[in-house]
Parts: sequence; structure tokens; C-alpha cells
Amino acid sequence: MTLGDDVKNVYTSKYLTYLPTKEELIKIIKDEKELIELAKENEKE
Repeated sequence: MTLGDDVKNVYTSKYLTYLPTKEELIKIIKDEKELIELAKENEKE
């Protein structure tokens, strides 16, 4: 990933000290998608 010259701060919400397996990565992505969908539903209420 590359960032522009004007970017001064980069934040992350999760650090991994290893590369996840394909299955672990799929689960992480699915879990995050569910959280996003729940947040969207809550915004509508």
C-alpha cells in the first residue's frame, strides 16, 4: 500500500504478528462485514 506525501498519520485497529491462513482471513473479513452491516442497520433506526 502506498500513501500520498501529505499523509501524516496512519491508524490501524488490529495488529497481527503473523500472516493469517486463508481460512482465518476469510473469517476475519466475514466478521468485519457483519459488523459493518449491523452498524448500517443501527444508523437507519
